[in-house]
Amino acid sequence: MSWEKVLIDGKDFDPDSDLPKSWLEDGIFRYCNFANLNLDVGGFEETPIGCKFTNVEWYWGLFNCANLLSTRFVNCTFLGSKFADCRLIECKFEDCRFDLDNLGGPCGFRNCLLVDTSFDRCQVTLDNPHNHAVFERNRVYGCTQSGCIGFDMLLEQSA
Repeated sequence: MSWEKVLIDGKDFDPDSDLPKSWLEDGIFRYCNFANLNLDVGGFEETPIGCKFTNVEWYWGLFNCANLLSTRFVNCTFLGSKFADCRLIECKFEDCRFDLDNLGGPCGFRNCLLVDTSFDRCQVTLDNPHNHAVFERNRVYGCTQSGCIGFDMLLEQSA
């Protein structure tokens, strides 16, 4: 395992382009655009800075200890994805869905730090057959939501 981070700067990724090997390792993506992708990536420990994800579907995305900085997610779908011990700083989620996976597992935010992050017209499925909590022990500062369904519980965790 290499401890060096690979910097990928200003690239566009779509279904016709290959995601770089660093996607599966510990890379830094700065000012990159990701569009129209279906990702079943498992662990996501990368650091996107100033990136934009448009029409991206994440299946069982495990955002463990990821740093998401000034990044936009537009019309993205997260199916059973987990955000654990992440930092979401100045991010924007627009028209995104956080839904159950095919086994009925919900998305989840646990032990995350969210600062100045906005959710606009997003929806999270809270009810699930396993009765798993969707929002647990997060620290939320200066975040907003507008026209969303299910995000009140997250914003109530403000410190």
